[in-house]
Amino acid sequence: MDRYEILTMYGNQILQNKLFEAASMQKHHFRTDVASHSINTAFFCIAFYRFLSIFNIRVNLSALIIAALAHDLGILGRKEKFSSGFECITRHPKDSVVTIREIMPGVDPRICDVISSHMFPLCAEFPHSREAWLLSIADKCAACTDIFKHYHVSKPLITSAL
Repeated sequence: MDRYEILTMYGNQILQNKLFEAASMQKHHFRTDVASHSINTAFFCIAFYRFLSIFNIRVNLSALIIAALAHDLGILGRKEKFSSGFECITRHPKDSVVTIREIMPGVDPRICDVISSHMFPLCAEFPHSREAWLLSIADKCAACTDIFKHYHVSKPLITSAL
């Protein structure tokens, strides 16, 4: 299965949501948007999952993809919500948890835990699972490519899930 199939198999409910489409309109990391960054983060998660699978290290791929796609949705409306960059860094993980609970009522609490700790070590919330560690690392890797490479998710990727 290719990475796009994996993304839509596990993340379709998020990709279909209007908030995710709105995320494609909000600038993020200077050169990209929140949706593109989140999809890029999910792609890093898939790569890490595949690597760890070689060593028979188990990771919940579904939880990882859902968390990757939702981890920064709490940033939406940043200028109105947060008074400073520091407040955004420290508060958006919890706001992202609130958002995923709206998108997916009854979401597994482990996914919320993964999302809430994705800013480690910039925030004190310590990752408690493999998935949380992987998301935290994948988010940093994606942020690096966000800075050095300009890309946007094509509208068909988001709307194809609709």
